[in-house]
Amino acid sequence: MIKNNKPVKITLGHINDRHSNFEPLPLQLQLNIDGINLSPYISNGGFSRIATRDKQIKTIAIQNNR
Repeated sequence: MIKNNKPVKITLGHINDRHSNFEPLPLQLQLNIDGINLSPYISNGGFSRIATRDKQIKTIAIQNNR
């Protein structure tokens, strides 16, 4: 019996979204950078971001033959 076993490379992705932030959530930050106070609004979470990152990782894996 001849076995043709070959090594395999895989890329795993893991999401640890304990708070189920599938919908984007607006946040206001309070920052002090070099004595300048900033209060930017950002968006946190969102299924679209997860899907976009998933596509990016898949593209990189394909480019690297993984």
